[in-house]
Amino acid sequence: SAMLRRVASHARPGGLIVFHELDWDGVRSFPPAPAYDRYRAWSAAALRLSGVELHMGMKLYSTFIAAGLSAPFLRLEAVMGAGPHSSDLLQLTADLVGTLSPTMVQRGVAAPDEIGHDTLADRLRDEARATGSVIVGPLQIGAWCRV
Repeated sequence: SAMLRRVASHARPGGLIVFHELDWDGVRSFPPAPAYDRYRAWSAAALRLSGVELHMGMKLYSTFIAAGLSAPFLRLEAVMGAGPHSSDLLQLTADLVGTLSPTMVQRGVAAPDEIGHDTLADRLRDEARATGSVIVGPLQIGAWCRV
């Protein structure tokens, strides 16, 4: 809230304060796609162990209020897909795992040979097609108000 208060102090009267954050509780697949679920859990664990607030999206409302701002408008969306329409989300997942893999190894979340980043996107796509899974990424939460 202190950071948000500082940011708001630079806005013009009537200006917008807008934040977009994630909430990792929304990540899932149905029917289960075990590899997708495992890699997303590993990503969340690596982020959490690095000090990232995994539920900041859901905390935006109270953070705006604590910063002395007016109650923000809120919007929630999630990227999701199924079958051939899950490819982009699965590529994002593979890219995130690639970015976080050193942290996963360093924090003891996964061993290097478990990650297999080079083939991950293809393996996730194959699994999603084979299981017919609907894939859901993290919840995307926006909050905004005028100062």
